[in-house]
Amino acid sequence: MTGLVQKGYVVRVEHPTDRRRRLLSLTDGGRRLIEKGHPLAVIASEKSLGVLGDDVAEFRSLLRRFIVENDAHSRVPLEPAVTLSIKAIG
Repeated sequence: MTGLVQKGYVVRVEHPTDRRRRLLSLTDGGRRLIEKGHPLAVIASEKSLGVLGDDVAEFRSLLRRFIVENDAHSRVPLEPAVTLSIKAIG
């Protein structure tokens, strides 16, 4: 993360209720980098998952379930909004 901060892609901000935690927030430069790299990530994902053929939907469903169900055992649980967005991805 330090490298991303140094390059100006993210900034660290204090957590609103827990002074021990820090949150990361994307800068405009970070957003531009993601926009630029997203098409490449989609191509790589499609190529990687292409070997599954018709089983891609089932794989994604199982992966989503794995992430959500194991979150309770994580040392760093997902924020509630992240968990909801993972559940909503179809």
